Amino acid sequence: QESRRPYDILLPALPGEWTDALVDRTLNVRLSFLKRSDAIWIFVDGTKLAAVQTRNHVLHRTTLLLDRFVELCGAPRVPVLLLVTRLDSGVAPPQAIEHLVSHAAGRGIRLHPIDIASFSDAADVEPGHGLHEAIRITVQEPSAPATQLSAAQSAPIDLVSGARQVLRYGLSRAQ
Repeated sequence: QESRRPYDILLPALPGEWTDALVDRTLNVRLSFLKRSDAIWIFVDGTKLAAVQTRNHVLHRTTLLLDRFVELCGAPRVPVLLLVTRLDSGVAPPQAIEHLVSHAAGRGIRLHPIDIASFSDAADVEPGHGLHEAIRITVQEPSAPATQLSAAQSAPIDLVSGARQVLRYGLSRAQ
């Protein structure tokens, strides 16, 4: 039975260089706020996963991302979705998806693969395909409470250097 309760959903998009840095340079403190997420959505370009020339590269980078995420945050206790984009341009091979799901399971991650098409140029694929399922899993799957942070654990804001930073709010009420 579906809930009619309204939800507020914030879908922040991380800069690509942040996830590149996480994959290429192992740990990245800048992304430690992910420990407090209610769900994690990982997007993979379905056309690159489907193409023989780029498939292994995408699989390698995605498995590294999963490994680095676990190193940084531990095994997540929230829904982790693998959103395979561009369904309207073709379907990623099931073996590739199974490889990622198996790799994630070995790291303690229950990965939910979903084919999506935000927009569609194909007559047989509706625009928005898969997004309802992604939102349903995000709001319905139970998750553990977010990690509580004290003010001492919050990152300082460096307004002088001009570097992009994420303000990590102290959530502890015991202050």
